[in-house]
Formats: sequence, C-alpha cells, structure tokens
Amino acid sequence: MLFRVYGSRGSYPISGADYSTFGGHTTCFYLRSESGNHLTVDAGTGIKQLGHHLMNEGFDSGKGKMALFFTHTHWDHIMGMPFFSPLFIEGNIFHLFTASLPFSGIQAIFSGLFKPDIFPVPFDDLKSEIKLTEISPPDLIQYEDFSVNCMQINHNNISLGFRIENEGKSVTVLSDNAIIELARMGDGFINKYKRLPDGKKSSELSEETLDFISDYRRRQTEFAYGSDILICDTHFTTDTIRGRETWGHSTPDEAVRLAKDCKPGFLILHHHDPERGDSHVIEKEKRVREMLSDTDCRVYAGYEGLEINL
Repeated sequence: MLFRVYGSRGSYPISGADYSTFGGHTTCFYLRSESGNHLTVDAGTGIKQLGHHLMNEGFDSGKGKMALFFTHTHWDHIMGMPFFSPLFIEGNIFHLFTASLPFSGIQAIFSGLFKPDIFPVPFDDLKSEIKLTEISPPDLIQYEDFSVNCMQINHNNISLGFRIENEGKSVTVLSDNAIIELARMGDGFINKYKRLPDGKKSSELSEETLDFISDYRRRQTEFAYGSDILICDTHFTTDTIRGRETWGHSTPDEAVRLAKDCKPGFLILHHHDPERGDSHVIEKEKRVREMLSDTDCRVYAGYEGLEINL
C-alpha cells in the first residue's frame, strides 16, 4: 500500500519562503492499494495537486474511481473540493464518507460549498458520479480492498478518526484531536464537557470524569494499536495551547504519549500551525524524535510529497 501526504497544514493554507519545506496546503492524505484502488482522507487544498496526479491514473478519461473519507467538514478539510479537477470529468465515480451530523445534512454542506454565490459550478452539476454515505461511529466500512474503521474523536461537532487497513498494513488518522484531560468536545462529549480551571489538578476531577477519560484513552489506544503509520495532530505546543484547550487540537507531547501507547511503525506529525514556519516544524520533529529515541518508531513531520510504501 502506498501512502502519500498532499497537505499537512492546519486551519488555513499559507505560502511564502518560511513554508517551502513542509508546504502550506491543508489536510489531504492519499492511499493506493497494490491492486490500484484509491482512497483519500480529507479534501483540504492539498487535493488540488492530487487531482493532477490522478489524471495519470485513468481519471482524465473518466475511468477513475475513489473513496474520499472526511474526518470532519471544517473549512480546512473541505476547501480543496471545488478545485479537484477529476470531479468535473464524466464517468469518474467518487464515494464520499462523512459523519452523520446533528445540525445539517452532508448534501447541504457540499451544496453550500459549491453554491453559485461562492463557486460557479453547482454541486449537482458536477459531471462525475458522486455517492454520499453518512457514518455513525463506531463503524466499519468496506471499500474495494480497503477496510476502514471509524471512531469519534475529541473535536468540535462530530469528528472521525480512521484506521485504514489493506493487505495486513494499516494507517491511522487522528487529526484534530483535543487532549481529553483538558477539554471534552463534540456531540456526545459535549454534555460531559469539562475544562480544568487554571491551577486545578486532574486528580481533583470527579470519579465520573476520570472514568470517561480513562475509557476514551483505552478505546483510542486499542483503535490505533500497532498501526504501521499513525498520524497525530500537533498544532499547539504545551505553551501555546494554554487558553486554547477548547480549540480542538493537540501537542507533540500528546503525540509522543499516543505513540508510546500504540507502538506505530511511523509517527507523522500533522496539522502544523500556519502561524509558525519551517524552523518551528523542524524543531518539533527533532524534539519528538529525541523523545521516542528509545523506541522503534520513525518520526516525520508531515510535508507535501512525503511518501511511504508499506
């Protein structure tokens, strides 16, 4: 199975000399099985370049077929869709998988993204065939020779983590995943939402809260355990997350904790803060490598073009 990164920035795309090493495109991961089946996670601005590459895979002549799984539908994970050229070619088939959302249907979200006031081609006028499937986690989706396990992760609204398996290899995506001890987020978590006041220790939390945290940690570890590739949100540092605990993101230290619990072959640091350039990401990568030097885990900060053959 081939794994490739097309976008690893968070929140919004950015460009400039300070972003040339890791790129400025937002989330997009691509996988291709040995038998030639295609699967993509998220359609941030990185999907534009993926579209160019897929034109050499039969999508230029309308013979392409691909599954597109969305962790969630915040802007930085969907904004590349209108510029994904294979969508405009008749004959191509796309299976879109998203969480079933409490506030709006997925058809309405994508129709709004292609609304005439915003984009000149309406969603319903795209020439490719588009099939929409809504997921209620936990769930297991079979697509061609891929198996995709889904779980709800700790982020606004309903956000999904994916474990994608193919021929004994696995890639787990835990992007946009807030630290559960600091904040509980999203539909299903929101009723139990707690944020630790400054100076309060986790040991002072109620037994119910501690049980919830422990159960979530256990389920997440079991979900990602032994993955060949583990992708983790590392948007904030332990300093910059202060006051932003409810923004739905995490830190390199949390990625290290997950990696030590889950024992992946590769750890990919993801959702780089667009306010911080390449030097910050290089330092983040170096620090995490040092923290995991006593393990067999290989660490990479995600960059456009990063490719791993499993």
